Amino acid sequence: MNRFRVLIADDNLNRLGRIKVQLAASGLFELMAPVSNLTDAYNLTELQQPDVVVVCEELVAQPEFLMFGALLEALGLRCVIFGRAGSRFARNGGKAMFAPTDGTANIDAIQNCIVGRALIDRGGERADARNATDTPFARCVVIGSSTGGIEALLSVLSSYPPKCPPTLIVQHIRPEFVSGLVQRLDRHCLASVSVAREGAPLTTGQIYVAPEDRRHLVVRPGRSPYCRLVHGEPVSGHRPSVDVLFHSAAALGEGVVGVLLTGMGRDGAEGLLEIRRNGGRTIVQDKNTSTVYGMPRAAAEIGAAMQELPLPRIGSAILAACRDSNALAG
Repeated sequence: MNRFRVLIADDNLNRLGRIKVQLAASGLFELMAPVSNLTDAYNLTELQQPDVVVVCEELVAQPEFLMFGALLEALGLRCVIFGRAGSRFARNGGKAMFAPTDGTANIDAIQNCIVGRALIDRGGERADARNATDTPFARCVVIGSSTGGIEALLSVLSSYPPKCPPTLIVQHIRPEFVSGLVQRLDRHCLASVSVAREGAPLTTGQIYVAPEDRRHLVVRPGRSPYCRLVHGEPVSGHRPSVDVLFHSAAALGEGVVGVLLTGMGRDGAEGLLEIRRNGGRTIVQDKNTSTVYGMPRAAAEIGAAMQELPLPRIGSAILAACRDSNALAG
């Protein structure tokens, strides 16, 4: 049996120590370094992605937990909350399970929530999705994102089935973090996520992320489109550039859906407009759900966006557009 990676967050240091010792003694868990505040819990969860977060109700009551809860939901993680009373986060539909205790942390209750339900439920959801019948897709997808883009990508790709439309992504990120981003997306997506390589075919079930900062990722059109990594100067201040990817994908005509997510600047706006002019479908993230409404705004202002949608609706809109030629008409 694989051991579950567990992060414990508790501002009561004595209680935190007892929980750590007792959970470690069970042999069922791989315990990450415990934390006593939500800032450390957020950072560790984002970087190391535990299977389950165990958090005391006192931390859940803090206003900052709303942001932490949003991260847990974006990553599709479960949160086991322990304390004396019911959890507002759990009652409001958050992906959490409340472990009732007497205030001293009932280890059996916490352990049962981790092993008996939290991960089993999550695994069952993923198994159901993998066994579902997939509908063929008629288009490929190109996505550009920058500031706030990692959580946005997690939200969008969480809607993808295992046999998703072939998808290429340019995310503005420091090159040393590309590998970690790909691992994170692959861990939380039903489809396969990998770093784009020269000559990689655009096939169903494959998501490619642009590598490094020395080359641009482009689509080579034809009967069997594939990835190319090309040298060139930065475009719109970036390499790889969203605009370069989008301009190359526009050659696919009606066979592409272009998506521009949150980000600073205007990289991708002109390329998205070319996709639309060539008959492709285009979507941008709306202002209210964008961390930075720069790139989507630039695209909307020049008429590149066929739809401007809140983040939770973008994944399903992409899939609809890939199946239905009229999905984004107008």
